[in-house]
Amino acid sequence: MKGLQAEWKTIGPVRKSKSEQVWQRFRTAADKVFDRYRNRDAQALAERVSRREMICTEIEALAARGGALAEESGLLEKVRSLRTGWQQAGALPRDSGRSLTDRFEQALGAIVAASPATFRHTELDVDANRRQLELLCERVEKLATREPVGAGAASPVATLASQLREALAANTIGGRVDEESRWKNSEYEVRGAQDAWRQVGFVPEAATAPLTARFQRACQRFYGQRRPSAPGAPGGPGGRPNRPRS
Repeated sequence: MKGLQAEWKTIGPVRKSKSEQVWQRFRTAADKVFDRYRNRDAQALAERVSRREMICTEIEALAARGGALAEESGLLEKVRSLRTGWQQAGALPRDSGRSLTDRFEQALGAIVAASPATFRHTELDVDANRRQLELLCERVEKLATREPVGAGAASPVATLASQLREALAANTIGGRVDEESRWKNSEYEVRGAQDAWRQVGFVPEAATAPLTARFQRACQRFYGQRRPSAPGAPGGPGGRPNRPRS
């Protein structure tokens, strides 16, 4: 637009009876261009909201069929297509997107519940996905406790002796190296669990929320054990697992 404005100035004179009319036409169009540019973020957001509203309307209409969904031809492909469209519709601010997300997930959950056999052994198998989340929680919790199986039954004397042996071992160079290696291996496992968490398929928010909180606590507990003075100690990504929204 600025290039066009510069070019306008290079053009020679125009008959007075026409110049004002042409100038007003050019200036009006330029003002619209610049106004659109200034409001480009708001317009892009409105377009993303519109796309998500359309998808919500479509999936809600599908969910409204209730028990008849078990006989729906190509149901899995339809739901996958809607879910892909939802994921590709662009991010929304948390506040403005919350209601749309709730609508979408409620409708998706109703569809899966109405015809569970259709989605079994897919990324929309809610029971299997929930179990994956539970296993990931258990995996990080074990790493966070750093206790062998059955350690809870050990006597206080045995526990103290074990701690003393670990402390003595840590005072040697080899002990420090082994401890660092154990930490690194455990950290790789935790990071792998965090990556796996983000890849788990659809689980309704009501079931995800307590598991997400449990997983966060385990990650924070794991990284909280790292001595701040230890060389290369990470701050620890013990925060939100950031599972992708459906």
